[in-house]
Amino acid sequence: MQTRPRAKFYQQMTAIGAMTINEVRSLENYPPVGRDVMTTANTIRATFLDINQDYQASDADPWADEADVSERGEEAKDVQFNMAPSHSQVRRLMKLEWFRANPNWVGTFNTNLMGLAAFGERLIGIQYPLFGINSVFEVLDFKFILGEGGILQGATIQVQSMTDTAYQWDTSQEGTAPVSDETTSDDDLPVPDAPDVLIIAGPAAELSFPPTGNILLNYMVRWKKTADTEWRVAGPLENDAESFETPTLSALTQYEF
Repeated sequence: MQTRPRAKFYQQMTAIGAMTINEVRSLENYPPVGRDVMTTANTIRATFLDINQDYQASDADPWADEADVSERGEEAKDVQFNMAPSHSQVRRLMKLEWFRANPNWVGTFNTNLMGLAAFGERLIGIQYPLFGINSVFEVLDFKFILGEGGILQGATIQVQSMTDTAYQWDTSQEGTAPVSDETTSDDDLPVPDAPDVLIIAGPAAELSFPPTGNILLNYMVRWKKTADTEWRVAGPLENDAESFETPTLSALTQYEF
């Protein structure tokens, strides 16, 4: 009977996370395989809710393997990071997404009970001497192996490689953030021109003005003695009003309207 090579699992102390080293012998494994270049993405495109765009969906600067794009054309993967607080954070997530789309190795391992040490872990180390593998892997799926009577016998762990490089970052990788649209709308209320004033018997003043031309706008009128500081105000007038007659004014007195 042919036996499959055994793999060693360990939780590795890396810059990604500090964990205790443990060796786990596998019962059976499906040998890891390299990436399929024909199905992997060489460009990651992402959208996010940009705070500088009033939380409108904006396109982040794509994360691309320029050399691979030049060789076989763009193979893009589109993702959304709506909860990312900034363009810089989106770029970090896009970098991780690129590494997930381009793993060097992927595999599935059936382990004995010692494989339960990987339960709840996001990253584990795997040694697979047959393929010269001794690196960090990301756990994609974890399932318990149950035997007769529901007795727990081990675990099935699906993984793909994830290197420390995916978590390394410097300012050169920030990319170019979307240009903020500073366009402002003119939503201030229009200031009407001074009315035409005609002094009539009373004495009183008849104020004339053109219609507002907007069903949402109504005139307010005001007048005061030049020597006073407070204005008398009337309105809002009817929407189609084109004139207003003041109450009786004081004779021989200068007014402003």
